[in-house]
Amino acid sequence: MRRALELRYRLLPYLYATFLRASETGAPVQRPLVFDFQYDATVRDIDDEYLLGPDLLIAPVLAPGVTARQVYLPAGSWYDWHTGELLQGNQFTLAPTPMDHIPLYARGGAVIPMWPEAPPSTAGYHPSAVELHLFVPAGDGTHGSLLQEDDGLTFAARDGARYRTTLDVTRSGDRVSLRGSVDGDGYPEFVRNAFHLVIHGAAPETVRLDGVELRTTGQHFVLPNSGTSFTVEFTL
Repeated sequence: MRRALELRYRLLPYLYATFLRASETGAPVQRPLVFDFQYDATVRDIDDEYLLGPDLLIAPVLAPGVTARQVYLPAGSWYDWHTGELLQGNQFTLAPTPMDHIPLYARGGAVIPMWPEAPPSTAGYHPSAVELHLFVPAGDGTHGSLLQEDDGLTFAARDGARYRTTLDVTRSGDRVSLRGSVDGDGYPEFVRNAFHLVIHGAAPETVRLDGVELRTTGQHFVLPNSGTSFTVEFTL
């Protein structure tokens, strides 16, 4: 239970962006697979798994004593959140269901923003770094994700008191780029000075941030950033 609660709080930047999209576009936060994959006949009859926002697929355990369950992964590539295994879509997979977690998958091409740790309280919490979990897509193309940072309390963000970062991941052969395009004028509580880039599905020793080579720091790359647009590039 503790691990689940910690993950929920660390995922709040992703969840916040998902609710923001819902308020602006009407796209539901929790949605059936058919919402995103309406031309896949298989998903029309699936009612025991769902998408949480555009990039996380969740398969709940609905009965006691279950040790594994079948999960359908729609088109694209998907990463097992718990093991890091890359799986191809348009197929069923058998997922273990231990007591401490349920099956959870991240879409290939997604960037999942997370807090580095679960805070004791979200009141007044403005971290100095935000993690960007980039899931390398299996095939060529571009996928967009979103991060919005604001005071979390008022409607000032509507008038520009925010940093909204559109995160576009593009793969072309063995080359991958992440472009962050920033909109907004900032807000007084903003203190972030870096992104921590965590790459899933590849292990490059270096990346280039706006043309400058950076080396890994432990499990991530430190990208100095205080609310400006940026480009990261690396080779698989």
